[in-house]
Amino acid sequence: MNYGALEVPKLQRPVVLELVKVTVMTNFLLVENGIVPRFDERMLKGLKYKTDASYEQFKDAAKLLEDGWGDCQDIAAYAATAGYNVMIVNDGAGNFHVVNEVRGKPRDFTLEMAR
Repeated sequence: MNYGALEVPKLQRPVVLELVKVTVMTNFLLVENGIVPRFDERMLKGLKYKTDASYEQFKDAAKLLEDGWGDCQDIAAYAATAGYNVMIVNDGAGNFHVVNEVRGKPRDFTLEMAR
């Protein structure tokens, strides 16, 4: 079963945070119900990093794995199923970037993906 993706225009930080939370909760349900496996860093080799064009798309893990690509919030929300906290950082250009927290420091799994 594919739950799909939520497409929204460029958003403000509080809205992004809430949408990421919903995506994380959805991913936990997908894992708990055996629809997708729990995130494993080895999965990054099979996924491509690609930013959304004109709108933000919040993909659940099933859609991410089906498409084979995602952007920062898709990967970070899926990585949360392996126990990594999600955090939003400023990318320096006035945009938000969603990463995970590993041992108290930001970790950007998208840097480990094919482009």
